Amino acid sequence: MNENEELEKVKCQSIYQNLLDCRQEQDMLASAYIREFWETARCDTVATDFSPFRKEFEGRLNARESGALNRILSFDETEKDEKVAAQACGHYSKWHNKQIVSALNWTNWLRYHTIERAEKTLAVFGIGGGLYAGYKVALASFRMLKKSMIKK
Repeated sequence: MNENEELEKVKCQSIYQNLLDCRQEQDMLASAYIREFWETARCDTVATDFSPFRKEFEGRLNARESGALNRILSFDETEKDEKVAAQACGHYSKWHNKQIVSALNWTNWLRYHTIERAEKTLAVFGIGGGLYAGYKVALASFRMLKKSMIKK
């Protein structure tokens, strides 16, 4: 394998990681995700071939709104195109996510399953812990208020 192919593989891994990160962003536009997904075309010959998945997107987008994909890729999408893109991304979410994760090399796969997913889990526990602590503080405050009212 030559140096250019190795560099392209590294770039492909970066694209795959970007796509996984996009899935976690709540305010990411579906059209932006699709444009990033189209970047996988450069990886078809050196890494994982995502052409069947791009065809799925293309069929779903253009079936709902003629020319939607071309407008999205050229940054000329309409509000309706964005809605169609959001629906298509939602439809293929789990399936494409699974394919992207399987395209990761072993170090990125390990990082995804340990560090990135663990951060999300810890954040959920942190929120839960914060809510529990708030509940305990509120309960203690009500007890103190009740005791002070009884003493009067």
